[in-house]
Amino acid sequence: MTNEQLDVVTKALRRAWSLGQTYWSQADSESYSQNRRADETQLAFQRLVEDTRAALASDHALACTASNDSMAVSAAPQAEPKREPLSDEQVTKGEYVLATKFGDGDPGDHWGVGFYDRFANGRHYVVDSAGKQIRGNGFRRVGRITVDVGRWFLSAGRSLEASPPGTVNLWTMLTERAHRIGGTDPALDDLQAKERA
Repeated sequence: MTNEQLDVVTKALRRAWSLGQTYWSQADSESYSQNRRADETQLAFQRLVEDTRAALASDHALACTASNDSMAVSAAPQAEPKREPLSDEQVTKGEYVLATKFGDGDPGDHWGVGFYDRFANGRHYVVDSAGKQIRGNGFRRVGRITVDVGRWFLSAGRSLEASPPGTVNLWTMLTERAHRIGGTDPALDDLQAKERA
């Protein structure tokens, strides 16, 4: 096996591991939309297997590049799953965030706004202004938001939660501008306390 072929196999194994993690997260989810996405992830894995076999069978390996431990095959680009705005990778402790129980952002599931605390056991933990956990089991997705956006979420909470399942996604309804600046706001803390009562 040549060095190029070893690189192809190494990158394919990393990508396969990542797809496996994504697949089981989606397949085990309580969210129907995440369950449906598991089929797409499985198809992406099957394409990866076929592309890797073809690369190894050919006289020369496909040109591959590594980007964030993912595999991008230049000869046959693979469709990546649609990445919704806002990456929780950039959130740090103390930032003001929107948090959802599942990645699909359905307001019928648990969600909240508060201050990012930590990531542990595959969950993000968010606290209120008093430092109390908003949801004991944590959240699967978080993202930084502005205080104004948090205020709006809390005031519109009952309407959002009453929407039919699968009709509203708290993540895709926001623009990037909604995620720029976090912070604290005493008026928001009061509104948050009223919302819990």
